[in-house]
Amino acid sequence: MSAGLCLILVLVGLALSILINAKLGHNIGLWALLFAWLIGCFGLGLKTSQLVNMWPVSFTFIIVSLSIFYGYTGKTGLLELVAKKIIYANRNRAWILPLMIFLLSFAMCLLGCSTYAVTALLAPIGFQICISAGINPILIVFSVMCPAASSSFAPWALGASQPLGYFAKTQWAEYAQDFEWYIWLNGLIGVVIMFIVLFVICRGWRAKNIDVGTIEKPGEFTEEHKKVIWVIAIVALLAIVPAVIKLITGYNPKWFGYLDIQFVAIAGSIALKFMNIGGKGAEMDIIKNRVPWPIVVMVAGVTTLMGVAKAGGAVDLIANAISEHFPTNLIPAGIAMLAGFMTLFSGGMSVVTPTLLPLVEPLYTSTAGALSPTWLATSVCIGANLPAVSPVSTGGSICLGMVPNEEWRQKMFTRQFVLAAYLWVMDALCAGLGIFNLLKPAMFK
Repeated sequence: MSAGLCLILVLVGLALSILINAKLGHNIGLWALLFAWLIGCFGLGLKTSQLVNMWPVSFTFIIVSLSIFYGYTGKTGLLELVAKKIIYANRNRAWILPLMIFLLSFAMCLLGCSTYAVTALLAPIGFQICISAGINPILIVFSVMCPAASSSFAPWALGASQPLGYFAKTQWAEYAQDFEWYIWLNGLIGVVIMFIVLFVICRGWRAKNIDVGTIEKPGEFTEEHKKVIWVIAIVALLAIVPAVIKLITGYNPKWFGYLDIQFVAIAGSIALKFMNIGGKGAEMDIIKNRVPWPIVVMVAGVTTLMGVAKAGGAVDLIANAISEHFPTNLIPAGIAMLAGFMTLFSGGMSVVTPTLLPLVEPLYTSTAGALSPTWLATSVCIGANLPAVSPVSTGGSICLGMVPNEEWRQKMFTRQFVLAAYLWVMDALCAGLGIFNLLKPAMFK
């Protein structure tokens, strides 16, 4: 089978998987696995064992271990209480509330919440605030969704599982964890710039203070909450401090590599279990209901299908076409725009990111190393996830559903499309101007 025919079949398989999901509610990943089997075995002559090896083991392990650990924060209601306390404390400084929501969204994804969970928790609070304080609701949508999208790519957060899993199978496998730091930090710089520009456009400083009666005063932290906070703090220090020391000073003893967030999180989960956090049946409930198994199957299925595309030469074909028809410095912008366009019709995190990440290595090769892999990967990851504010995308539709009344909902449908277009353009600018490449590993300087 030629690379061109393989590309066509893979794209048809991916499109049919998405269509079946939209019409019948089937998991995209299962259909992607079916097409991977049909194309890979009957079209390319691959062994079934080769297909099994394409299953992203690293991604699966990371997302399961972190979901179980951070599931305790959701089980105890800790994050929701923290969010309400911060917002209540700043009710008389309403202009700062979009920034507070921005920081809360950022912090909650750093602590392991999925972007969907953050949206579901903060959007109702955010819309309540914007109506009371006269804040442009578009600013709230950005503050809820975009920091979550960028912070989810921190090396210890859930979104990082995809680039970490991808880089683990490339020529840069030993640097996967280091690369993730640059992807996260460069994406964060871009998102902060976008927020500042939007805050000025929306004149966020004109917000009025909120009546005391509008927001209910939250309760106090329980002893259970305090125990969870201590365990999270210890796990975070063990996972983050060695990485920061390595990044800043270059000091990297062998034992630093043993403090991998996946295993540190498992140790933390066992500690929380011994403390009986959440009650006797908490652990089984978290494993059953708080590990995003449908997302695991979806991403793994799409990743396996893209593995077949790579084996058939389709990924190299796309990379060569892009490198030949785009000026080298505009390739990241083109990748970001392609990712954003695809996100308008499918999940940025679950479909677009695993679909486009395999382009990173062949694009690096075809441009003779002119583009760092972290620049390309950031363009994919951030470009695929910020335009998810679109009301017809998964995250954007959840946010739209949290709008408190129908009149506002009708207005927000159009406004979220405008915001998605703004983010689509800003992603391309950040990628093309090199903002997504401000920080890069020394080997690519």
